[in-house]
Amino acid sequence: MGIFSLSCTASNSGGSSTAGPFYPYLVYTPPPPPPGGCPFVYAWKDSGLVVDNNILPQSQLPENEGRDVTDYYQMFVSPKLEEDRYYLAVGEFENEHSFLDQTKLLVIDHDPDAFITVDDSGTVIQFAKPAVFANAELDSADVLKYLQTLDNVKVDVAENDTMKLWFTTDGGTYQQGLLLIGQVPVKEAIAGKVTSNNKQQSTTFTNFRLRRNPSYTWVLVGITDTSTVQIDIEWKQDAGVDYSELSKKLELPFTLQEATLLSATHSSAGDVTEVLRTWDEGYAELMPDEWTVLEFQAPPPTQGMSRSFVFVTRGRYVSLGESQPSLAKGSKASGMIANAAQTNGTLPTEFSVSQNYPNPFNPTTIIKYQLPKDSYVALKLYDILGREVKVLADGMKVAGYHEVSLDASRLSSGVYLYSLKAGEFNAVKRLLLLK
Repeated sequence: MGIFSLSCTASNSGGSSTAGPFYPYLVYTPPPPPPGGCPFVYAWKDSGLVVDNNILPQSQLPENEGRDVTDYYQMFVSPKLEEDRYYLAVGEFENEHSFLDQTKLLVIDHDPDAFITVDDSGTVIQFAKPAVFANAELDSADVLKYLQTLDNVKVDVAENDTMKLWFTTDGGTYQQGLLLIGQVPVKEAIAGKVTSNNKQQSTTFTNFRLRRNPSYTWVLVGITDTSTVQIDIEWKQDAGVDYSELSKKLELPFTLQEATLLSATHSSAGDVTEVLRTWDEGYAELMPDEWTVLEFQAPPPTQGMSRSFVFVTRGRYVSLGESQPSLAKGSKASGMIANAAQTNGTLPTEFSVSQNYPNPFNPTTIIKYQLPKDSYVALKLYDILGREVKVLADGMKVAGYHEVSLDASRLSSGVYLYSLKAGEFNAVKRLLLLK
């Protein structure tokens, strides 16, 4: 599949909720995406976290500067089901600052013969692939071989160029869609004009967004009762096109469910689950080389259906090489990053203990907790049978943000539990020692 050249950023993390199974691979650092930037979403596969595509590309548009946007992205890499969990990650690996206010994983069960995509409003579109790509020309030059496969061999088009495409179909009058995948050397969304069947039908597109890795962008074109369809694309902007396809839009039953976000663990800030569950202008922030691992409850499958995934993100990113826009009124710029709040002289409003980081670990790891008031604290480590192994804290602690380093060099590999008791607050989390 093709690679798209845009500009953006990303990051990494590890962790798991205490309610579900624990998986050691969550400590893996997501691999950096191809050069170009943007926050990236990753999916867990057998080999580890696999880069899928950039998210929040709308942040690049001039009219969205300093504004949060909502991005619906149909994932090309489907996460592997681990018992009843899906694991994703969002990473920031270039010189950018990402603000994430909400993340969702939409699970779509659909007919096995249908393909799924989604538009900018979140509307699910189903399509089949009945058309045969017969010919393609750019300024009378034959470019068919460059557009038939996703191979990163692209056709360069310039502003006001017209690309002519011919497809053979089974006839019939219905709406079909032109699907293009390509490379874009500019930040703005691509604009153009699509004319089908000798100018009998015309559609203008002004928000044709291509991502860095393969993704579908849908432009509806009216098709008349002919076996051969000619489509002319008048480009309003320079671009590179790697693939083209004409597909039939379908109207079939499907099931759309939102997977429950069980946990979100930031590589530096720890637990940011509540920030990412709701849209409240409280941000989980990603600086360069930071990431967040997301754990979702998988909804039950629908028998006889195939499953596709849509990742939804609300937020924005800004380049650290540019002046950063001011945050929206009432926003919590530092999200759940405790250290930032403590530096500003504020105290936490509730008791909490974060997932240890790194996790799995060998031989040391950090456990962070917060106290809204002075409290007697008991932080202890237990083995999987509930036997006390180590006392990490036992005594009065002042209100604020605390962290404890656990040295497990004398312990055996395996799953352990740590318990924090402070006043009436009591929480237990798991951690994994791998040697």
